[in-house]
Amino acid sequence: MTYSEMADHVIIKTWILREELKKIPTTGIWTAHLQ
Repeated sequence: MTYSEMADHVIIKTWILREELKKIPTTGIWTAHLQ
């Protein structure tokens, strides 16, 4: 895997994680931990 492929993979996983967190009512707690 090249560096750019790894970066793309991380970006995609982060985006999916954020989309999943939006569905959870307790998102505020998680957002605080992530920042």
